[in-house]
Amino acid sequence: MSSSSSPEYYDAAPVPHCNCRIRRLAVRRTAWSERNPGRRFYSCPMSLTAADCTFFDWCDPPLNTHYKELIRRLRNEANGNALAEAEQKLEVAQSRLANLKVKFANLKENAILEVGTLKAQCEALNLRAKVLGAAFGSLVMVNGVMLVSYYLV
Repeated sequence: MSSSSSPEYYDAAPVPHCNCRIRRLAVRRTAWSERNPGRRFYSCPMSLTAADCTFFDWCDPPLNTHYKELIRRLRNEANGNALAEAEQKLEVAQSRLANLKVKFANLKENAILEVGTLKAQCEALNLRAKVLGAAFGSLVMVNGVMLVSYYLV
């Protein structure tokens, strides 16, 4: 049979029924094996999933060596073009990924710097609060609000 095949839609030619208990209409597929490149055949629509139906019938006559080689070259050329297109897409995706990595590294560096700045500001505020607390009595934080209690002397 074929190393891989692709189903096709029916045309005006009569379509045989397979040998299943249900007698389904066969599907037409295309063989892409080395021995039968591009040659169409009929098989059960369940043949890729069910092992009990082995219906198979060639739709096309055997190809001569010239046509087999021509189809192989065209298939290989098409696959080569598809490979080149896929390689170009991969190159673009890799470039985008590299740009995103640079952006991420910059954002990470900026975030680290910002965190450092905020920590320094918090430490400065805590120091001020301690100084103010010592000067005016005591400071108490309630829900983020600094309350000062004064000692009257």
